[in-house]
Amino acid sequence: MKRLAVLAAFLAACAQAPLVSHSSPSAERFALSARALVSEGNTRHYVILEWRRKDGRDDISLATPFGQRLAHLEGNGEARMTLANGVRREAESLDLLLAEILEFPLPLAEARDALFDSAVRERAGWRIRREPAEAMLPRRLELERAGLSIQLVIDSWESPE
Repeated sequence: MKRLAVLAAFLAACAQAPLVSHSSPSAERFALSARALVSEGNTRHYVILEWRRKDGRDDISLATPFGQRLAHLEGNGEARMTLANGVRREAESLDLLLAEILEFPLPLAEARDALFDSAVRERAGWRIRREPAEAMLPRRLELERAGLSIQLVIDSWESPE
């Protein structure tokens, strides 16, 4: 019975709405913490994503579900990535660097548009679903294309100062 109570408390904690700071995040100024599940066929990948956008610049940190840092990416046109072992890479876009480190595409522009515009249902071949669909800031975002599914569960939202 005690295990059931602990399990119920754990599930309730997982289902809570994301935390939001006092000022409202926007497509050009936000910070979010999310858990990502990527599925392709029988293969599944999990990653923790910290994404901050301010003044046209994106900063993204990726970690394993256990908190081990994978990489830090930054870009505002040109993109740079520093891996956990200190190796640095540059590319024309963050999307290219993300695909290199994650081994699957993570369409940042499409995800950003969908996070802040509930009317976005498809973009660049990605089918997009938000939950709740009409919320100003969604709790979940799902992107699907050609057998690849990316699910973001957003744990917190902020508006960077």
